[in-house]
Amino acid sequence: MAIKINLESTVIPVEIGDLKFGIDINDDQYEAIAKTYDSFIDEMESLSKAETVDVSLIKEKQRDVYKELLGEGAFEAIYAKSSSVATTSSILIALVAYVEQELVRRLDGEGLLKASKKTAVKQKVTKKK
Repeated sequence: MAIKINLESTVIPVEIGDLKFGIDINDDQYEAIAKTYDSFIDEMESLSKAETVDVSLIKEKQRDVYKELLGEGAFEAIYAKSSSVATTSSILIALVAYVEQELVRRLDGEGLLKASKKTAVKQKVTKKK
């Protein structure tokens, strides 16, 4: 008898208001997202020390992360609906947190990590007998 295993798509559907996007979380794309987002956070921390807020610079940096996450033009579409870098920043933070949660779910929730933990526990129980 054959086993049939379905492949889960690496694209996570995302809706922001009435806008629809997809975040591809294949390994290479996830690394690129993480690198771009980490760079964004570092730059935002340095900007927070500035005496004045440069909204155009914040928009530029957010645009880079949105492009990596959702594709070309995503920032412009979302900003057009919100007209606020504070709102686009909140959305961005929520998106990155969701991507991280989804990766953990796919690794742990699908049994990959649980199976290895169960095997380790089973081995310990077997050794005690």
